[in-house]
Amino acid sequence: MAYYEDYSEDLGQEHTDELVELFETMQRSNKSFYFDQSSYEQIIEHYEEQVLYDKALKAAEQALLQHPYSAFFLSKKALFLLETQTDVADEALQLLAQAKMYDRTESEIYLLEGEVYLEQGNMEDALESIAAGRQYADEENIIDFYMLEADVYEVQGNFQKVFELLSQVLHIDPEYEEALERISFIIEEAEMYEQGIALHEQLCGVYPFSKWAWLNLGKAYAGIEQYEKSLDAFGYALAIDKSFEPALRESGDAHYELEQYEQALDCFLQAQQQAPRDADLLCAIGWCHFEIKNLSKSVFYFKKALISNESHADAKYGMAMVHKEKEEWQTALMYCKQAAKSEPDIADYGAACAEIYLRLGDVKQSIAYYVKTMERHPTNTELWLQLALLLFNLEDYEDTWFMIEKAMSLFPEQAEFLYLAFAVKYQTHEIPESYAFLEQALERNYSLHPYMFHLMPSLQENQRITQMIEAHRL
Repeated sequence: MAYYEDYSEDLGQEHTDELVELFETMQRSNKSFYFDQSSYEQIIEHYEEQVLYDKALKAAEQALLQHPYSAFFLSKKALFLLETQTDVADEALQLLAQAKMYDRTESEIYLLEGEVYLEQGNMEDALESIAAGRQYADEENIIDFYMLEADVYEVQGNFQKVFELLSQVLHIDPEYEEALERISFIIEEAEMYEQGIALHEQLCGVYPFSKWAWLNLGKAYAGIEQYEKSLDAFGYALAIDKSFEPALRESGDAHYELEQYEQALDCFLQAQQQAPRDADLLCAIGWCHFEIKNLSKSVFYFKKALISNESHADAKYGMAMVHKEKEEWQTALMYCKQAAKSEPDIADYGAACAEIYLRLGDVKQSIAYYVKTMERHPTNTELWLQLALLLFNLEDYEDTWFMIEKAMSLFPEQAEFLYLAFAVKYQTHEIPESYAFLEQALERNYSLHPYMFHLMPSLQENQRITQMIEAHRL
């Protein structure tokens, strides 16, 4: 048997390469050989860095034949089994349990164990492994424990806990990009905008050169529609890195929301220089051109977006709106139906199809699209209003009333339905009831009273109604 012991502290990559070559030569020769633990560790780490997990697994198995009580080799074998094979979670857990018998203080064992339990969906055991291992964690891997625990709570839908854990990570390392990206997602997903603003204002105050923290602060302000403040934050991020694409993109979105379409266009075009084939950016540029009535360029960019991603629903919807603007109804309908088919969960697409069908004089299909879209979006008040208004204009007061009754029970705070109820009762000559609904509507939301004049312009000459409006003016 050949023996090889490593007496060097660290002779660099050249020494590691010699070890690996010697190990592979001895394997091919089928001769018995011996390496000490340090040599095996270098060989395994070399394969791991090169993402050669099959070779790393063989090295770990060979190491265990000669060093069977090594927690390091047991945990590495578990890791490489999981990387190279399927349905080996139980075997990996057994190896990790054995590793803990030989070294209960090695935190990496608990991390891997927690990851396996998470993958299995065993959240309770995952949290137990994390808690047990965290007491042995050092400054280098304590963040890994917080991130893994955040994974568990995210799967469970406990976004508040995820936010707290990611906040702890950022207090340790304010520029940890993975945590910054994830906490931004959590803030948006759980609408934790106020908490997000407080955290990132603190981070930006202590670490003012963190462009990701400024980006997240801006996105949190945008979440509560404070777009001017969001643009200030994005501006700081861009001052740190003028080509920071996420900040350029978010600045474009904020300008767009403020109806500052030229500024939005400039931001999106700068971002597009770094991502020339990004369908979302191409589409955003198309919408800016649409808003400033440059329809030919709008079509150009919507088509480029569809070349980049042929199923991009918003680009199809953009094409529909361009053709609608040109009153090319059949082409508009074609694109709108494609958009609604690609993204049935976006209510605007279905509602636009219904509107275009109405423009084409196909009332039956218009109503059908409204109903179909409402089935997917039963709490979308705008859809209820649009269909009720359509039925009202068709003088189908019976079906209009049926919808309004349901809507008033579902959305008791929406004054528009009270005004519409007034209009239906007025048209069906149920005058006392109509005035009762008007009274409720005015009390609920006085500022919406012009809505009933939109429904029935002749009411502006009605002295009784004028008096009721005046009585509620104060």
